[in-house]
Amino acid sequence: MKAKYYFEEIKEKRDQYYVSYRPDYDCGFAVINLTFIEDLPFEGIIDCMKYEMNYWLKRYPLPVMISSFDNTDSFIDVKNNESSSLLGWLEPTSKTLKTTWSLDKSPNFTLEEYGRDQWVETIDIPYRTTDQVKEDVDKQITERVKGVKLLKFIMLMWVCAIPIAWAILQLFGPFWLGVIVTIYSIIRALNAGIKVYGKSKKSAKEIEQEEQKLKREHYFYHCELNPEGFYRLRNENFEKEARERNLKEFGSIVNTCDNKGCR
Repeated sequence: MKAKYYFEEIKEKRDQYYVSYRPDYDCGFAVINLTFIEDLPFEGIIDCMKYEMNYWLKRYPLPVMISSFDNTDSFIDVKNNESSSLLGWLEPTSKTLKTTWSLDKSPNFTLEEYGRDQWVETIDIPYRTTDQVKEDVDKQITERVKGVKLLKFIMLMWVCAIPIAWAILQLFGPFWLGVIVTIYSIIRALNAGIKVYGKSKKSAKEIEQEEQKLKREHYFYHCELNPEGFYRLRNENFEKEARERNLKEFGSIVNTCDNKGCR
């Protein structure tokens, strides 16, 4: 079977957005996503897409497909119901730049003439082979199997071995041990009876759990009354989380070059 390569993702920060670049061996081109932290008009976004296309094609001679997203991870339809992903590539022979907004007009990127099999020699992006990926997956499966076996062993000891050992100890152990066990059992029974009749003082944790349960029931009741309002609230929460995640990602990226992006 022919080897495949799985490349790591490169991220770079610009003034108003950040870029993620990753060669996709199966598709035969590099996927570029622009995530805009600030709102820009469509014309400005298109300029940025064209700028990044030229920048990355100069850096790596791989065909690219560029898409744009806002700070909530929503796809930006810059062409209004047309294909809004920009494709760019260099002709294999003339090295002339070609672009299109239509996937139907794109070349067959999987053709060997575009040098896909030479990617590992022409670009300096870390990658893993199919065998390496398979080896990592096998290791993860092995670790999970070990964890499951350990959990089963602990459950077996807790459910079977410990009660049997305790029963044997009571049967053949000293008299004073039986007295202690009996007293302990009576105390537990009395505590259970007090809880049933509601005479025991609830702990802070129990009070907190009851309050959370009441809140969940209250929220569920109103969500059932107004499901459309619930969906709006849920989407607002998703968008808020996406904004916070993208702002955090934007702030964490450290560029290795002074590239401010399109202007």
